[in-house]
Amino acid sequence: MVSRILVTVMALLAAEYETIVAAAVAGRDRWAAVLRHRVAVATARSSRSGSSGAAASLGARSRRGGAAPRLIAGLIPEAAGEMSDEMRQALTERRELIEARADAVLDEAVVASARWVSGLGNAPVDPRAAATCRRSSRAVAAYRDRYQVTADTVLGAPPESTAQKIDHARAEAALRALAKLGQPRDAGATPRRAQEQRGLRL
Repeated sequence: MVSRILVTVMALLAAEYETIVAAAVAGRDRWAAVLRHRVAVATARSSRSGSSGAAASLGARSRRGGAAPRLIAGLIPEAAGEMSDEMRQALTERRELIEARADAVLDEAVVASARWVSGLGNAPVDPRAAATCRRSSRAVAAYRDRYQVTADTVLGAPPESTAQKIDHARAEAALRALAKLGQPRDAGATPRRAQEQRGLRL
């Protein structure tokens, strides 16, 4: 059983991950300032020499981005870009711990036939749909764990802080993904039958 003592583990792991990311970004920003200066110098030189290859390449690299980041456990944006091997390793370790924690919370809720799990729907038989179901369900579990939601409703009370509102929106997106699978739970199912229907495949 997931101990009540560990109820804030998700929040602690997320905070550690985000702190490391902030440190990595701060270091990257310092290098970005140097890079922008070098690009400006290279551009000035190329305009005089007629050779713009290096500056164009650097400029292209500086314009990259804009794609939505991968979300760890459906909530936390995964860090991307250049960083030290030590930071990368630290982030990898915490990502794995965050995902393992979300899995543990979800699995315990399923085994215990927690009422909020009924809001996730039934696990599909199709392997690809089942994988989507698992990812989305894990995002909901991660949200509940991070913000200590104990209500029987899936997401509990309305969010309060800005950070929670962002995560709440992500958890809602996960619920919409589950709804698109189109397999509502049998409202008349007993807890035993409901557990058998899920087959612990969430």
